[in-house]
Amino acid sequence: MVKLKVDKEFKRAKALENSGDFDQARAVYLEILNAFPQNLRAKKALARIASLASPNKVDEDIVQRKIGRLVQLLEEGRVGEVVSQAELLVTQFPQVSALWNLLGVSHTQMGRWDDAVAAFKQVIALGSSTASAYNNLGNANLQCGNIDGAFNAFSAAITTDPGSAEAHFNMGNLLKVKGELEEAIVEFERAHAINDGYHAAFYNKANTLKRIGKLEDARAAYKEVIRIKSDHAEAQFGLAEVYDKLGMLTKAVKALDRGLAIDPNNADANFNKGLLARKNGQHRQAIEALENTLKINGSHEQAKAWLLHQRYALCDWGDYDGLQSEINRLGLKGKAVPPFIMLSAEDAPERQFHRSVNYAEDNYKGSFSSKTHWPKTRSRKLKVGYFSPDFHNHPMLYLTAGLFRLYDREKFEVVIFSYGHEKAGDLRQETKANVDQFFDVSDLSDLELIALAHSQELDIAVDLAGYTNNSRSQVFQARLAPIQVNFLGYPGTSGADFMDYIIADKIVIPEDQRVCYSEKVIYLPSSYYPTDYARWDISTNLKKSDFDLPEDAFVFCCFNNSHKIGAREFDIWMRVLKRVEGSVLWLLSANEHAKLNLCNTAAASGIEPSRLIFAERVPFKEHLARHIHADLFIDTFNYNAHTTASDALWMELPVITKQGQQFSARVASSLLQALEMNELITKTEEAYEAKILEVAQNPDKIMALNEKLRNNIRSSALFDGHQYVATFEAGLAEAHKRFLDGCEAEDIKLN
Repeated sequence: MVKLKVDKEFKRAKALENSGDFDQARAVYLEILNAFPQNLRAKKALARIASLASPNKVDEDIVQRKIGRLVQLLEEGRVGEVVSQAELLVTQFPQVSALWNLLGVSHTQMGRWDDAVAAFKQVIALGSSTASAYNNLGNANLQCGNIDGAFNAFSAAITTDPGSAEAHFNMGNLLKVKGELEEAIVEFERAHAINDGYHAAFYNKANTLKRIGKLEDARAAYKEVIRIKSDHAEAQFGLAEVYDKLGMLTKAVKALDRGLAIDPNNADANFNKGLLARKNGQHRQAIEALENTLKINGSHEQAKAWLLHQRYALCDWGDYDGLQSEINRLGLKGKAVPPFIMLSAEDAPERQFHRSVNYAEDNYKGSFSSKTHWPKTRSRKLKVGYFSPDFHNHPMLYLTAGLFRLYDREKFEVVIFSYGHEKAGDLRQETKANVDQFFDVSDLSDLELIALAHSQELDIAVDLAGYTNNSRSQVFQARLAPIQVNFLGYPGTSGADFMDYIIADKIVIPEDQRVCYSEKVIYLPSSYYPTDYARWDISTNLKKSDFDLPEDAFVFCCFNNSHKIGAREFDIWMRVLKRVEGSVLWLLSANEHAKLNLCNTAAASGIEPSRLIFAERVPFKEHLARHIHADLFIDTFNYNAHTTASDALWMELPVITKQGQQFSARVASSLLQALEMNELITKTEEAYEAKILEVAQNPDKIMALNEKLRNNIRSSALFDGHQYVATFEAGLAEAHKRFLDGCEAEDIKLN
């Protein structure tokens, strides 16, 4: 049928339509459509006639045969053919809802959600207003992002058939999307009550409970899923994650292994197995599981990042089949990776910033509704809440204990929210006695923790964990206070729009790197780093021989965690050992694999491995005391000594650092500058190596540095707890004053 003839036939059909002869008009349009199956004009004309004309009596046998054929094609996976034929048939038999339903199902399978919505609406318009029809419409609307349309459809499904387990299940899923998690759990429970074999409802309930932090309830729900369906691998994986969060690592491993026995090629489960092995100190098994993850899914970004971090922890600096070359892109786009594990990988503040932003966007998706109304007047003390999992004998509390002991009780009220499962230690008990309120919230869900924080009417909420282990930074999405502060735990930006300020100084965040931090900065005038050493009695009778140190050796020292040590600084250390006769290198004993790798690398560099001495972990007072047997602390690059540098300096041990670009690479410089020991700060690897040799080969230089350090410790603000706390509190007070004055958050520079 040529174009001229088609135009002529369209005119004829339109004339018949205008005269009311719908049957003849339909016949002409069908002839055109038979010749040109994709002719949109003919399809629209047929649909128009269907809405205007009284439907003809349908030959039920013919229609049923055609429907049966379409169902067969659908079962064979020939979805495209079903769509083509169904689109034609609904123009012939527009009043047959089953055809529209098949068309909607086919569009659904092809991901054509707008077309599916239109088809399912037609099903309902034709009187097939069953719960199933509303469920189909709701699911299609949900896929289109039409939340209101989906809600109305699922509500209609429940009204039509309150006993529809599927309708309650779908409503639960929709409420999860809306962030109404408690309400979603109720709908999943209703679905399961109607059909006690509905394992998907209980599985989604378990996932939602886990998401809001109701871990014991989640554990019970996962077990119920497994009772109903013993081969439900995902439920085993979810149960393993709950056990992990509860600190029950042995049970977590067993649950994960049960799931992997069912689904051995699940990449995420293999990844989680690697993380569990790492937590259990099984470093080689961790690497094996992470490598297996990448065999299953070569683009698993988190597995790549964690594999790199795990190898750094073992001081294994090989290429790992090109993984090193991917460092400058990992976590920047697509699937986020934990920012903390990339700090040792490179010194790149801009990329670390984008990693944090990506991580915040990927993990903090408005799971909790945010409080927005706060009082604009204050006639009481400024109430500050501190949140952390580390209120026990942990470096965080060793550093901040003075903050909680020395705060101005006339102007401030301090509330602690401790969510870690470790609850032992004298320092924890002392801190509980020093603050106004101490809440152990380790067993509270996220929603319960948020509710408790809101009930306290905090003026400022301080996140002491950030992106470190066991953090619950997600609760800050709910606005725990009008001012929210990122402090100390994670040495970098949160990248999150709900964190207002970061505590820093002009060294860790210099002006030329300011754009790499999403928060406004409270700049302290000296180092941002808190300390609390004056309270410790560190007298000791321990000798060098007690630590396997040669009596007459020059002792280079670095007590940083093994993941901070890179190949570049270690090469320099080996060259220095060659140049400084009789010297040894005193390192922290992290794990046996790291020790072996470091010794092997030393041997390959021509250094006798026995010149590497490994210090075991000891109680804090003993750790401080042993510094007197070292001569010079030499720092790592991408991730400096932080607490370890502070420890060394307090013990009058000089620290030589190379100042980098990102926050974590500048903390030792911050400490040294506060002590006016700038001569120990270098800017290049060459200068770093030269400075180490200059000091180590000149006994008078060492003595002069020791003397200067001793004098500066007494006069510097770095170790003056009262001065630090007063300045810190002034920063918080200024930030809150700006809020009360109705001003936007801005950088605050304290004198």
